[in-house]
Amino acid sequence: MEKSYNPFKMWGSWAGLAVGVIGAFLYGYGEPSLMRDLTLFTIMGNPLIWLGFFLGEGAIAVLPFATLTTPIVMFLYGWGAHSVLRRFWRGGALTTSITVATLVIVAGASLYLWNQRALRADTPYYDSSVETVLSVARDESLMIDVRLTALEALAPKVSSMTADQKRVLSSQLSSFDTSRLSDMDKERVAGRIHMLQDLLAK
Repeated sequence: MEKSYNPFKMWGSWAGLAVGVIGAFLYGYGEPSLMRDLTLFTIMGNPLIWLGFFLGEGAIAVLPFATLTTPIVMFLYGWGAHSVLRRFWRGGALTTSITVATLVIVAGASLYLWNQRALRADTPYYDSSVETVLSVARDESLMIDVRLTALEALAPKVSSMTADQKRVLSSQLSSFDTSRLSDMDKERVAGRIHMLQDLLAK
């Protein structure tokens, strides 16, 4: 009897969903930790993140929606992985299973390391202090895209801030001067600041 490929009847789909839920939760609410780093691939594996990069807005612009949809995406990945494994499983072909599992682990680890490098490359101020990054964002002599990138670079730093540091940064962002910007650029800056204020409020 031919086995069903119904995603709701395959354990791989539900395993993927569980990984997606854990990854999204740790990324959205968890403190920096090895476990959170190990599950970062769940967020970075969401096509919406890469769509954000492709559209030129960066991953930050689509991050909230990508986080919410990550469990669904991982459900589909789990279904696909289980389907491939089942397709090539022939009478207890242990070697094939081990090979597939090894390839998945190596690919996942490589993707994680590449994403870490990509994050630092895409965010020039990744290792700079909050004060330095904020001063760049406020510098009216710089191009607006550089200032927006600086605001986006503050996002990864929020999770490691103390409550007092978050309050100070929130106050500084509230007084961010956009009076000399065009209406469109004001909206772009406001979007980044709103995103940061949401992160600071958690």
